[in-house]
Amino acid sequence: MGSQVDLLSNSILFYLGYIILWAAVEDPDTAADLTSILCIVGSVFAVLSRYATNFWNQGLHQDASLSIDKEEHVADVFYYPLIVVMAGFVLLFVALVLLNTRSEIMKRRAGAIMARSRM
Repeated sequence: MGSQVDLLSNSILFYLGYIILWAAVEDPDTAADLTSILCIVGSVFAVLSRYATNFWNQGLHQDASLSIDKEEHVADVFYYPLIVVMAGFVLLFVALVLLNTRSEIMKRRAGAIMARSRM
């Protein structure tokens, strides 16, 4: 549980760092560049932390409850609702990303039209 808590706290720190970095930089393009670098570093760190936990497994962690290659998994009464919730979360995430992308494109187009009309 110790390394799981460490991974969770590190993930929260990366997320807060992402928000703070985005808010600290005034130019949106520079902020996007810097936060994308932070996101890549955080993603690599998360993968390394996951495999480090597996590598130094001393029997402190339980086995994975969900696995693609194992026949055994949690009871069906928990498994099927979990799959539905995970699929719903992925669909919600994709919908929100598309909505945010659309609004960002509209905002930039409106800014370009305003800048063109001032000339």
